[in-house]
Amino acid sequence: KIIKLNRNRICKTCTEKNLLEINNQNCEECGGKKYSLQLKEVQLIIKPGTYTGCKVTFKGEGEEYLDVEPGDIIFDIHVKDNKNFLRKGSDLYIHKNLSISEFLGMENILITLFGKTKFYANKNKIIINPGEVKTVIGKGFPFFDKNSQRGNLHIKFNVSFPLNLKFEQKKIINLFFSK
Repeated sequence: KIIKLNRNRICKTCTEKNLLEINNQNCEECGGKKYSLQLKEVQLIIKPGTYTGCKVTFKGEGEEYLDVEPGDIIFDIHVKDNKNFLRKGSDLYIHKNLSISEFLGMENILITLFGKTKFYANKNKIIINPGEVKTVIGKGFPFFDKNSQRGNLHIKFNVSFPLNLKFEQKKIINLFFSK
């Protein structure tokens, strides 16, 4: 992301003409203030796995003053919470509501992260208990500065039981569980 900043810079016109020691009110750039406001663009790159509290520093790109080294521009990163999962380090925690057919292992459970990463959480199609937590190794967030390594995804399953069943549906369920 490109961020535009205004910052003080020592007047180049006064510097070139050796006029910094005197109050040169005729200077078109600074009007005798010895400093001019400059627009600075910096490209802020947020690396995968960045967490709240990370700092991105642009050394020597901050304000300039006479006889002092230019300051740094420091961005303190705050990662916005996501409504679909909770993040703890590089591990992700989500809740997944299951239909009856998913709960009973009759359908694959599709998990989608970030709108693109898709995988099935129940390839073996086994019955999943309500409240059960499954851990999927390596499907969490990347570790900061170690993009080849990822945290884990922890999925807590909730089952959405139907509120009303027709008589024939009840008979089928009864047959299923009576054996």
